Amino acid sequence: MREGGASFMPSPIMSSWEDAKALEAKLMLESAFRETPCGDGTMAWRVWGEGPPLIMLHGGAGSWRHWVLNIPTLAQHFTLYVADIPGLGDSANPPIPFDTSDFPRSVGHLADIICTGIDTLIGAETKFKILSFSFGSINSGYVAVRMGARIEHLVLVGAGALGQSWAGLPDEPKSLRAAKTDEERRAVHRHNLGILMIGDPDNIDDQAVYLQSENVARARLRSYRIAGTDTLGQALEQVSIPLSGIWGRGDIYAIPSLDQRMEFIQKVCPGADCRVIDEAGHWVMYEAPEAFNRIALEQLGVNTRETDAKVG
Repeated sequence: MREGGASFMPSPIMSSWEDAKALEAKLMLESAFRETPCGDGTMAWRVWGEGPPLIMLHGGAGSWRHWVLNIPTLAQHFTLYVADIPGLGDSANPPIPFDTSDFPRSVGHLADIICTGIDTLIGAETKFKILSFSFGSINSGYVAVRMGARIEHLVLVGAGALGQSWAGLPDEPKSLRAAKTDEERRAVHRHNLGILMIGDPDNIDDQAVYLQSENVARARLRSYRIAGTDTLGQALEQVSIPLSGIWGRGDIYAIPSLDQRMEFIQKVCPGADCRVIDEAGHWVMYEAPEAFNRIALEQLGVNTRETDAKVG
């Protein structure tokens, strides 16, 4: 599906490396940078917009940059608190190392740090909504276990780790170790985006490659194998909060079980609004930003038709 609307046009997908850097710099300049406790260091947050609080958690090996085509639209309706999860982006490493032999325990430690950050930023009583992507969705499930009574709605994007079967990757990601030049490194990122993140190779533009390179350079926490577990499923079975879900039809992490994932969400939250965007892969909010922004706003309770009418 592709849905339009004048007020939901995202920042344009850039064709050059330089323009991608300019967009990143513009968004950073427009944000307020905040830090909250994370072991001996801090957890990094960037804040945009005005309105009720919306907590945003990015995906694995990522940072706030996963949301660059969504921030301008969402910030028209919410105060966005966009995190860098501990061990990723500009945040410090978690004080307890991430142990891939016990994902629920490890994600629980991350959730404790995120919850402290939320309380620090918006107060310990304030209610909020969450928009979370991939590994961020798994973290948000464990935040919900701890703070469920305050969460008005949780939107899960590209969510895995729900206990369904996963076919695995069609090809192995390439390593950057053998890449000697900038051109070779960009080629590796382009290849890996095609395997992991983007459904249509034609949508892997210079901006996507730039964002991927910036994210990977900062990534220390490795969570890849969590996708095939039931780590998020365990958390969601413990909570009773409003849930929604968004996936790209070509999400490599949802093959062959996309329908089963939606059924699971609707089992733990009867009536949950689960939608699929046909022309996108795992990084659905980047590959189809216009459709994604509209759906996310609807799921978060924004009357998009009324907003369109005001703009038109």
